[in-house]
Amino acid sequence: MIKVDTEGAEQLILQGAKEILEGVKVPFVISELHQFGLEKMGCSPKSLREFMEGMGYSTFALTFDGSLPRFIPPKTEISTNHIINLLFSTPDLVSDYWPVEIIQPA
Repeated sequence: MIKVDTEGAEQLILQGAKEILEGVKVPFVISELHQFGLEKMGCSPKSLREFMEGMGYSTFALTFDGSLPRFIPPKTEISTNHIINLLFSTPDLVSDYWPVEIIQPA
């Protein structure tokens, strides 16, 4: 697992680790999504996700309650007023660690 929290330089750091990431060699990458910081570094949430998708990773949003990471489809824009953590992995790898999702209807 790799965890990156660099106040906006996440994409640049991950691009520097391209050889380590290609083909999902690292099963889990957690990255802060800091939109303002990314933009200051010439990147964006979209470009970060596109880079990781090019390496074979899907995007998931992490929550504080320990529930199943929420899959974010590739063309879906993430809109938040907060700094959040994204998990880059694959659906198969995520399901190995979250084999059961309890759903409570409202």
